[in-house]
Amino acid sequence: MLKKLQGQGLDVDPWEELISKEGIPKEMHDDLKFFLQSKRITYFLDEKYTIHSKVFEYNLNKLIDQTKDEFTLKEAKNALTVSRKYLVPFLELLDHLAITERKGVNRLWSNDKGKMKIV
Repeated sequence: MLKKLQGQGLDVDPWEELISKEGIPKEMHDDLKFFLQSKRITYFLDEKYTIHSKVFEYNLNKLIDQTKDEFTLKEAKNALTVSRKYLVPFLELLDHLAITERKGVNRLWSNDKGKMKIV
């Protein structure tokens, strides 16, 4: 299931659909969700969608490389080539993790973005 999730990138199937297709019993869904999130194996974009940590790292690095200290939603969309459906929750996750900060219609990197890069 984690390989499938990683292969989907940012354009992921809904979490419940993904784990149901893998035959994971319904009574384990919440525990699995909590475990994967607490170990930072996955990041939840919202209550419906989750991404693999490697996808998170890849897209974070791509965004760092392709934006300046301040960037717009359009610049992020061009950098990540993903629909708004997944882009906005990804950017909100970055805000929540204090990696970026929303200032009106723009976003600012919270710290020196070169130091944030995940290798």
